[in-house]
Amino acid sequence: MNTIETTQPLVISRLIKAPRERVFEVWTTPELAQWICPGERRVVSSQVDLRVGGAYAIHLETDDGPVTFGGIYRKIQKPAQIVFTWVIGDCLPEYAGHQSQVTVDLAEEKGGTRLTLTHEGLPNAELAEKHGRGWNGSLDNLEKQV
Repeated sequence: MNTIETTQPLVISRLIKAPRERVFEVWTTPELAQWICPGERRVVSSQVDLRVGGAYAIHLETDDGPVTFGGIYRKIQKPAQIVFTWVIGDCLPEYAGHQSQVTVDLAEEKGGTRLTLTHEGLPNAELAEKHGRGWNGSLDNLEKQV
């Protein structure tokens, strides 16, 4: 797998108006994975083996056809942190198989949960920008679901 890293990680932080346990649940329950699809995409199925070394996979249907992406859990600290690899699927053929890492930190805060997402190892600024738009759209959906 290709693992060229950028020097600047993508960091997104926002307050989610829900208890931390609920936010953790929507990140780790396959049945609740519909939020991960921003735009005109639909989750067809998802699998989660929630343990260090376990895999996750999300299968989407887009206007351009089916897309699959997934990775491996590296750290799980319920309900505070999830660290997982992010392997770009066939939605971006020129980067298919590229592996990066996502860390989701969940901290209790007045009014809900402070979610901080850090995505490291994206190969260039253009791909980081695309992922930033994607993650922000996904988090907008997550806020509606919790």
